[in-house]
Order: sequence, then C-alpha cells, then structure tokens
Amino acid sequence: MRTLHNPFLSRASEQERETFDFLRHVGAAVLELLPDSLWDRPLIIRSASGGGKTTLLRVFTAESLREVNVRRDDLRDLAEQLDRVGALADSPTHLGVLLNLSRDYRTIAMSGAPPEIADRLFLRLLDARIVSAVVRAAVGSSAGRYPDDAGRLHLELDESDERAAVAAARLGGLDGTALVEASRAIESEIVEILDSLKPVDWDRAARGHSQLHSLRLLSSAELLFDNQTVPPVHLLFDDGHALAEDQRAAVLTALQDRKLTVARWYAERLSALDSSEVLQGETRGRDYELLELEKATRANARGGGRRFDRILREVGNLRAGWHIDQYTRSQRDFFEFLDSPVVVEDAQLEAIRNSAKEAAGSNTLHARWIDETKGKTALESAVLLRGAEILMERSRNKPQQTLFDPAEGPALTQKLGSDVKGAARLFLAREHDVPYYAGADTITRVASENVEQFLRVCGDVFEYMLAKITLDEPPTVPVEEQDRILRSASERMWRELPDRLPRYADVIRLVNRIARISEQQTQRPTAPYPPGVNGIAITMEDRTRLLDPGTRARIPGGDRLFEALGVAVARNVLVADVDYSVKKKRVMVLYLNRLLCPRLGLPLSRGSFREQKVTEVAGWLLDGDDAEPAAPEPPLFDL
Repeated sequence: MRTLHNPFLSRASEQERETFDFLRHVGAAVLELLPDSLWDRPLIIRSASGGGKTTLLRVFTAESLREVNVRRDDLRDLAEQLDRVGALADSPTHLGVLLNLSRDYRTIAMSGAPPEIADRLFLRLLDARIVSAVVRAAVGSSAGRYPDDAGRLHLELDESDERAAVAAARLGGLDGTALVEASRAIESEIVEILDSLKPVDWDRAARGHSQLHSLRLLSSAELLFDNQTVPPVHLLFDDGHALAEDQRAAVLTALQDRKLTVARWYAERLSALDSSEVLQGETRGRDYELLELEKATRANARGGGRRFDRILREVGNLRAGWHIDQYTRSQRDFFEFLDSPVVVEDAQLEAIRNSAKEAAGSNTLHARWIDETKGKTALESAVLLRGAEILMERSRNKPQQTLFDPAEGPALTQKLGSDVKGAARLFLAREHDVPYYAGADTITRVASENVEQFLRVCGDVFEYMLAKITLDEPPTVPVEEQDRILRSASERMWRELPDRLPRYADVIRLVNRIARISEQQTQRPTAPYPPGVNGIAITMEDRTRLLDPGTRARIPGGDRLFEALGVAVARNVLVADVDYSVKKKRVMVLYLNRLLCPRLGLPLSRGSFREQKVTEVAGWLLDGDDAEPAAPEPPLFDL
C-alpha cells in the first residue's frame, strides 16, 4: 500500500531542506507587501507566529537567489518579483546572509555576568558569527569550498575610512581565512566561559565589544574572491524575539545607525514588543522601514484589494499541486476541489418557506414578498425567504405601525440589501444546517492574515482528500465536509488558547466577553448589524487614555486590560484595526481571529462591531464570574 503525504504538514520554511523544494512552495505575491525602500535603510519585519517572516527572509538568501536565477523558467513568478524589487538582474544583486538570533544568545544574559559585560560579550559573539556567515556565503556564491577556499576571499577598504579599518582589526583583518579563524577563536572563548563550572572573574576573563563592528566593516568593504567582485552583503536577522530584552535593544539600535550602508533586515514576532509598542501603532520620523505583515494585508484589504487571498491561494496550490498530480493524475489546482455548490434540500426549503409564511401572517405585502421567491434556485429562494423574515421582524419592532396593511410597497429585492442577505445566510446555517463555512474564499479568509494558520486548515482539508484518494474516489470536498472541517478547526483553536496565552485568565476573559457580545448581537432576530458582529471597538480617545500610564492607572482594571490586549494582539488572537472611521468618529476595532468565529456561528467579514467604553471593557477583567466562554457546552476553560 502506497504512503500518501500531506504537503501542508511541513509548515516552517526551515523544514524544507532543499532550496528548490522550498522556493516552489513560496507564493511570489508575498513580495508585493514589501515597501518601496529596501536597501538604503534597515527593514524591520514583524508578525505573529507563523506570519511568514522566515520564509520572506529565506527567499533573499544568496542560495535562494542563485537557484531562482538558474531556474527562472521553473520559478517565473518569483523571478519576476525579485527582478522588480531589485534583488535580481542578470544575476543576484546582493549576497543574502541569514543569521538566526535564537542561537543561545539569551544564555549570555542569564550567565550571571554584570549587564554591561554581558551586553559586550553578546555583541562580540554576534560580530564573530556575522563575519563567519558572510565569508561562508561569499565563498559559496563564488563556487568555492568553505572553509578551504576562504583564503581566496579578500576585503578591500576605502583607505580614508578609519573606523572600518579599526573594525577590521578587531574582527581579524581583511583575509577570509584570518576572519574565519578569529571568529572561531572568539566563539570558542565565549562558549568556554559560559560552560565553565567554576566562578568566573568577569573583569579579567571576558572581553567584548560595545558595538557591532561587522556592520561598519561591511558598509565600507568590497568583497573580492580571486579578485572578482562579490555582490554587496545583505544581512538577514531572523527570530529577534528570542533575544533578551537588552540584547534586542542593542541590535535594533545598531541597525539604525544612519552611517551604515550595508543592507540589513531584521524579523521578530510581535510578542517581542511590550503592550505599548503593540497598541501604539506606526510612528512617524523613524530611521527604518517597518513591515507588519498582518497590518499590511489588512490595509490592502480595506482598500478593496484581495492581495493576501491571492497570496494564500498561490501558496495552497503550489503546496498541493505536485501531490495532487501524483495521486490523482489530475491537472486541477487544490482549490478547484473545493468549489462544489451549496445544496438546499427540498425539506429544508419547505421548512424555511413555512417559517416565512408564519411570520408574514395576514400582511399582504409580506405575502407578496414570499411569492417573489418562487422560480429561483433553492439556495436563492432560501436566502430571500430568510431575509424577508428579518425585514418582517424589523417591521414589527417599529415604534409606530401603519393603520392599514400596506399592500402596495417596495419589492423584496428592492428592500433586501447584500448585508441583510449575508445575515440571512448566517441564520440559515444556524437554524437549518445549511453549510456556511465553505469555499476557497472562506478557506483563505479564516487564515486571519496568518500563513501558518492557513496551512493548518488546508492540512485538515487535504487529510479528507487523502481519505477519498485511498478509497479510489475523486477527492472533491463537499461543502458539508468543508463546513464541518472548519468548525472542527475552530473548536481546536479555542481549546488550544490556554497554551498560547501566557497571561491566561485575563486574555481568556477578554476574548470570552467579546465572543459573548458578538454571539448575542449576531443572533438578534432583526440582524441590526448585518451580517453579524465579531468584535468590539473603543474610541481613539479611550485608546489614548489606555496608552498613558498615569491615566490608565486611574481606570479600574486598566493596567490588566492594557497587558491583556498587548498579549492577545501580539499572538493573533485579537486583531486590532486602529483609527477606523465610523459615524464621524475614529475607533480602534478589536476583532476576533477569524478562525475563532465558526465555533460561535459568527461571520468572517470585518466591519460590524459594538462600541464599548474602555472603563467597561477594563471592568470585565475584574468580574470573577466571567471565566466561562461564550461558546456552547461543554465549557472550554476552568479559570
């Protein structure tokens, strides 16, 4: 029996060992999110875990750029995007060097060394690793063997740059072999100190740097391999969130030095930021370019674009394409197997029609609306009938009723807007089990701007497809199964929240209360906020009060709310849309992560929310009886 592989289970880019295998799974459209200025100022990339930072950095490594350049026909879209941003011409324009900052640097901060000495040791070790990584990349890009051919690499300096000359002397010189040997000696010395079982005399045993000399050296030096020019270095720092707080601050300060010319990118999770940084939003006049991946995709979507959806579709089709072809001998894309239509059974439609007739009673206008639904498809009729029932409920709730039955009135199609149709569609799912969470657009939307979340859901869908393939059946996924899979994924996310949230009780209370309000408002018979609610909002003035420590301290529960919001937004449990315009005021909207919505029967669209006062929201965290979730039984959490 053959073994069938699920390509969506290998999510992290570092798990893709072969460069070409990694590159053929990359959605080239993700490069469209990059800012215009890439090479002259540092670029800081931030996202929640799984947002795609490492993938983006790895695309720009020397190895990846060489592979794309050689295999342009196989990686045409990616090559075009890299040409557009200036990373490729006839050959790679930069030498991309990836450095992972999660490599035991935090151990230095925890070694017991005085803070100033620990910081200097950290910078010296990072300097050594930067230099050795650059030499390795330069030798490899020139078809040499590392470290045997390191001596064929030479750094040439501008003689007038005295600071670069000092930096070179500190790091081992200008010869590749000397630089590698010095780097290895530095690493061995520092590791030996950290591994020592005896008390360390830090003043005598440790030497360090007060700055990153490698950045100064690489900004001035021209790299030559056998006297042939090597492309300028492009430093790619990943996993900055793994550093200790002082180390992170030191790296960010070093990268923002205006005198540096070496291209440098730095990526970190939002969890590295404190709550002020998370909630403050973008600042003006900074010395770096900032790319917040989730925010960039939301800004594009608010402007009417669907760029991120296109990115995810491309990623999904690339991931699954080869496997679908091998297992089914089909040339269809992954998402083509999800486009089966929603079917409303005759019995369901009859029940929906009877409910609408009962709501219409003897009202002739409402009866005429019901007649208008005839001759449509079953799904269209069902939506119109349930939408008519919403309008009837609104009519009954008006404070003043007309004396006579308005037989002559507007047609149903004139009264029924797309927003009410959306609410009707959601009501049909809850009341008559008509599948709702299905289709390619829905699969991409529940990703909530997070690539890892998207891949996990696609993995669930592909598991169903593999089961069908095993039975020698076509792997089409019916909408009923899609709906079930997404609701199960939503259930799983709810149950995993405690493990994702370090400030367990307050974040869960906050999310539960937002969920409860959203559920209550969405289920109101009149659908006052169609298609439904999936978030709350506070005014920008209240947000300012929350950001100010003095004002925040005077709000009961304010400090707890401030910390809980920072954690929830940084970990992509809540999505903050700052400075949203509504009814002549500006608000900060806090939406639930879209994958939390199916379990509660909430819509996936953005734009419908309930405004709350910050004092009331802060008070939720002081309520001892709000520990249970808004979701149906059984309770998810016991706080």
